[in-house]
Amino acid sequence: MDVPIGFFIRASAMPFPAPVPEQPPPAAQELPDVELDPEAAADAYDKALQLEWDWPERGPAVLPEIENLLKLAASAGHANAMAKLGLFEEGRTRASLACEDSFRASPAQITAAERWYWLSAHNGSGFGAMHMGRIAEEEHGNAAEALYWYEKGVKLGFGRAQERYDGLHMRLSHGLGALAGRKPMSNSHPAFLEWLREEFEGREAMAFAFLLGDLADACGGAYGEWGTLSDKEQVTLVMHFSGLLPTKFMLREAAFEYHEGIGDGNLRRAVERIAANPGLPAAEFAPVWWQRRLEGRVCREKVRCRVELTIDDYDQWYVLLAELYKGPPRSDDNPETRIDLKLIRLMMARQRSHAFPLDREKDLWEFTLLFTPGELELLHKIHKICIELPDKGDGFRQFWSGIDAALRAAEATSTPYSDD
Repeated sequence: MDVPIGFFIRASAMPFPAPVPEQPPPAAQELPDVELDPEAAADAYDKALQLEWDWPERGPAVLPEIENLLKLAASAGHANAMAKLGLFEEGRTRASLACEDSFRASPAQITAAERWYWLSAHNGSGFGAMHMGRIAEEEHGNAAEALYWYEKGVKLGFGRAQERYDGLHMRLSHGLGALAGRKPMSNSHPAFLEWLREEFEGREAMAFAFLLGDLADACGGAYGEWGTLSDKEQVTLVMHFSGLLPTKFMLREAAFEYHEGIGDGNLRRAVERIAANPGLPAAEFAPVWWQRRLEGRVCREKVRCRVELTIDDYDQWYVLLAELYKGPPRSDDNPETRIDLKLIRLMMARQRSHAFPLDREKDLWEFTLLFTPGELELLHKIHKICIELPDKGDGFRQFWSGIDAALRAAEATSTPYSDD
């Protein structure tokens, strides 16, 4: 699928620039083939800084010597020396020393400099991370990428990156946009930028891949209804879905409810509605997820339960859970309960094929089930209600007693959610 740059839709309905790709490190031949120990590398770096201070006396002739000392230090892994080489490649060192206030680097200089800044940041330099953010903000207009690198610079101990982060965040919050004379950026909503940074390291391409995969799966997959949509229609739905700010941890659940809200057979009509009304809130299709997010009830862990049951009991449990929400919603229904039950069954259907045989003669199997704490609590409540129903026979109550006992006896561990 060809994904257009800036594919997401936010509350501001403004396009958002794609992140700068990670830069490969500079070519090995750019550094001298000399091995310095860390102490000698630090000495070379300090000498380069001293020569910068001597610029007023010695002038441009000292630049090659400064650059050579920085390369010696960088070849030994000195991260700040790598960032300084980025300033050389960008032309900022010469311009700064010569007091050239109107200096602007060429695209080729920026590309070469980015490689050094990237290498510096990945070797632990907050100085390099800040300059990665500066390039992302001022040269590419990519606010999310800039915030990501500025925050990384702060975490790596470079205080000036905090000023950059705070300034950019304030401008975005007030819709003030780019610094004067720099590349314009979108007025993306700060909440969206925060979500992109927290969930996907500020990388829109990564976010698109995750959202596309789970939304396509929830909407029938490549051979179901999703496969009937054109690339443009699919992108429109992913754009709209992103407005829910789904966490990577609960992405599948948010996608499932979003599709539930649209309804089977209605994807193309939903695309038409979104195109006719760009401000249509994604929360209309997933109100349960959105309310949980607003109230800070977004789950960050799941309980892995290894439940021992026969295949027949497992399948009967699955069918009876379906009966609990069969038919149209009633006025006394709890929307969260209906969605949670459907999600539980979706997980149960997926995990059935992964059951492990414990005793084939007794048809006893181990099922590994993944629940949020809220889902597990809901199941215990349902089991208690079913066990105590007065109008059901002994067989019905015994069945639910057995399911409840198996679930309570299950080996359970809290774990960060994964798809395995």
